[in-house]
Amino acid sequence: MNRRDFIGATSSALVWSTAARAQERNAPVIGWLHSASPAGGYAAAADALASVLNEAGFQSGRNVHFEYRWADDDFGKLGGFAADLVNRNVSIIFAGGGDITAAAAKNATFKIPIVFAIGADPIKAGLVKSLSQPGENITGVTFLLVELRPKLIQLIRELLPTARSLAILLDPHRPNATAVEKELILSDPVFLNHQDRILPAIERLAVPTVYPAKGFALRGGLLSYGADLAPAYRAAGRYVARILKGESPGKVPIQQAEKIELVVNLTRAKALHLLVPESLLARADEVIE
Repeated sequence: MNRRDFIGATSSALVWSTAARAQERNAPVIGWLHSASPAGGYAAAADALASVLNEAGFQSGRNVHFEYRWADDDFGKLGGFAADLVNRNVSIIFAGGGDITAAAAKNATFKIPIVFAIGADPIKAGLVKSLSQPGENITGVTFLLVELRPKLIQLIRELLPTARSLAILLDPHRPNATAVEKELILSDPVFLNHQDRILPAIERLAVPTVYPAKGFALRGGLLSYGADLAPAYRAAGRYVARILKGESPGKVPIQQAEKIELVVNLTRAKALHLLVPESLLARADEVIE
C-alpha cells in the first residue's frame, strides 16, 4: 500500500468511526422496567426480546441502548424506577412482570410509548380501552396466566377427582393479595422468578401441583397449562421494533399468547404415585417421561 492509499484508507476508517459514534449517541433508548430480577425465566425472556430487536435491525450497544430497571420482587420500587426512566427521556418503555409494572409505567407518562408483556387481562387491569384499539401510548402482549385459572382448576379436578381441599399460593407483598383456598396456582411474577426454590419445596411436600407456565413442568413440575414466556417476550420485541420505526402504540392491537400448551410430567406423576388419566394425556401438547 502506498502513502496515498494508506491515508485514504485511514481517513475512511476515521469517518466510519466518527459516524458510528454519532449513531450510538443518537440511538434510541429502551427503558426496561420489570418487577422481578434477571434470574430464573426472565433472563431468557429478556434475551428473547433483544434477539427479536436484533433481527429487526436494532442491535444493542450499536444503534439502540437499554436502560434496565429490575425491582427484584419489590413492587414499591416500580413507581420510582418508572419516573426515573421518564426523566431520562427514554424512547420507549418495556414493562414486564405483571400488570402492576405496566400500571407503574402508564402512571409515569402519557407521552412515551409503552409496550408490556403481562399475564393479566389488560382491559380488566385498566391498562387499555380495548384489545383492537388500545388507545393513548400503550400496547403489548398478554399470555393470559390469570385468565387460565378456571382451566387449571378443571385440570386439578381431573387429576384428583376425590380431592376435598385445594390451595392457592399467593405473594403476600403483592397489592390486594387475598388468600382464597381454591387451588394451588403460582402465577405471580415472584413465583415465576423463583422456580428453582419453589419446585424443590413442593417436591418435598409431595403435593400434586399444577402450574400456569410451561417452564415449571419442563423443570420437574407435575403439570402446566399456559404459555411459554420466551415467545410472549419475542412478540413484545416485535412491537417495540414496530414502534421504534414509527407506528403509534395506541393503534397497535393487543396480542394474545399465540399458543397455550398443556405439558404433563409423567416422571413427577410416578414419584407421587399418581395415575394421570388417559384422556388428559391424549390432550397434552407434550408429555415428559
